[in-house]
Amino acid sequence: MSTILQSNQMPPQAPAGELCSELLLAIFSLTANMHDVSEGRIPAVDTLRRISQVCSQWRAFMLDSPQLWRRVINLSRLANSPEWLKEVIRRTNGFSLFVKVHHLQHGSSTRGDRFARSQLERYWSKVEYLDLNTNSTRLERTDDAASWCHLLTRPSNLRQLRFNSPVNAQDLFPAMLPGLFPNLETIDLSESPKSFIGNVGRNSEWNLPSVDFPSLKRIKVQMYWPMSIPTVLEILQNVTPKRGCVLHFLVSLSHDFQVDVDPQLFTNVLPKYLQCASPTICLPSYNKAVVTLTQRVIDLQIQASDQGSSRDDDFRFNIDCEMFNLDDIIPTVVSCFRSFQFDRVEKLSLVVHILQPESAIGALQDIDRVFPSITHLKVDGSTLDNIRIFQDSVDYVVFSMLRTITALRCTAQSIKMLLESRTAKGASVDSVAFSIRPDQMADIAVLHGFSGLTLNLLTAEDQVGLVVKVAWCVSMSNVDPSFIHSNSSQIWWQEPLIHFSQQLWI
Repeated sequence: MSTILQSNQMPPQAPAGELCSELLLAIFSLTANMHDVSEGRIPAVDTLRRISQVCSQWRAFMLDSPQLWRRVINLSRLANSPEWLKEVIRRTNGFSLFVKVHHLQHGSSTRGDRFARSQLERYWSKVEYLDLNTNSTRLERTDDAASWCHLLTRPSNLRQLRFNSPVNAQDLFPAMLPGLFPNLETIDLSESPKSFIGNVGRNSEWNLPSVDFPSLKRIKVQMYWPMSIPTVLEILQNVTPKRGCVLHFLVSLSHDFQVDVDPQLFTNVLPKYLQCASPTICLPSYNKAVVTLTQRVIDLQIQASDQGSSRDDDFRFNIDCEMFNLDDIIPTVVSCFRSFQFDRVEKLSLVVHILQPESAIGALQDIDRVFPSITHLKVDGSTLDNIRIFQDSVDYVVFSMLRTITALRCTAQSIKMLLESRTAKGASVDSVAFSIRPDQMADIAVLHGFSGLTLNLLTAEDQVGLVVKVAWCVSMSNVDPSFIHSNSSQIWWQEPLIHFSQQLWI
């Protein structure tokens, strides 16, 4: 017969009752996490409250653990419970605060916005981490936007700032005055496609001062409005971050406004931050790169190998424009990383679609110099053709260390022409393996005679980023193309037939 506890007391024999304070703190710290995916449904502050009501032992422990309560100040949840907010702040016992504000719903969104701002103003000196997303908030008056900007001109002990807002990035960047954020380690500012137009937080005639951020190790700025770009570049030009600081600079322009940016700003900012980030992005783990140069997109990424796609810890410089041509600034941007060499980068995803042939050749020449250790290359058909044209124009082997090429949307004829160009410069066909799609096999007969060429057939999954599961080594000189049969997962050759497993990055 089970025993019914009449008091709020954990039985002595319960394993949880035997845990030491250090282990309990470590366990409960896992729940004090406002970044968890469940935060929108079950805020961490409510989880801590329920834990504190399990038993008298845990309650005493929780009330004596301000380091837990300081990490769960979710003003979106506490906006409708002002008394509970006061109690949570009391339980922090003067510790610095981690504050999150997302999806405000305190009456109207404008009222919620003002409530959050009033609480931040009240506890501003104690805020260490701020994650603020007001994109769902209707900032109905310009002075609401100006109030947020004014808050960011107050001295602060902030170490991490993340601000996703309808206010222009140029107005939010807290580098307008020196000495405001001496402890800042990371900054993430993202304006909304519905941002306010115009300066609401500063006088556009102010001279932007030089500012030191001795602890700043990551900067992310995302912009959707052309008028933000020059000011943010000027600020970045005048900021001195910590050695090893990684820049994540994103511009996505869908509005029909002309970008009026002094090209000198690119040459002042991009090389500076490449040099600054070099202790980080030259580590062995950063061995992947993405370079895209088209009329609409300029993108440079240096990625860590354990990341499947672009993340905030990448070095990234991206300009994505739907409405106008970027051809004129491509040579300027490419020239910015001309003097750098990333010897540890082995994997490169490359797109070069530039109308002027001389610009394409110049860009590829710089890319070949910047990434001398590329062993795995992913390209499309047009880029493959541009590489072949570049290869024909020089007397050395381009990407001389290549072992695998993943070529999407290209023809066997393009592969043949590139191989001929490389062999003419002394490269061995045996050293390069091609990965292609099944629908590229139609004219494979043109590759007959390239002894030792390796072809890898990409499945549908492989084409969206997964590794190649199986590769087939084919001696093309001994194969009659009429015997080739293929489906989505394998190729059968009359003879010889050699199967082997191989993992490829694509």
